[in-house]
Amino acid sequence: MKVLLPSLPKCDLKYAEAFIEKRDFESLKDLVWSSLTLAEKNLEKETPNPKYTNLDIDKIRELACVCEDYYRLLYPEDYEEEEDLI
Repeated sequence: MKVLLPSLPKCDLKYAEAFIEKRDFESLKDLVWSSLTLAEKNLEKETPNPKYTNLDIDKIRELACVCEDYYRLLYPEDYEEEEDLI
């Protein structure tokens, strides 16, 4: 997980590191998904924000999946309702 953190925007990196240190994986997961969404939407803009232009979106997607999987392992009860619906 830590290996993929540099794929985030620089402004989010210090928050991500702090969330890992505090073991606040829900906030980390939310931060990563937010960064991914902003980076993807930036691609569609006529004038992209340079802050998101040089990001490796595939690495951010990978980080988002890793965070999601890890969170699911830590807190399976948060996903039980979803599994009941399937």
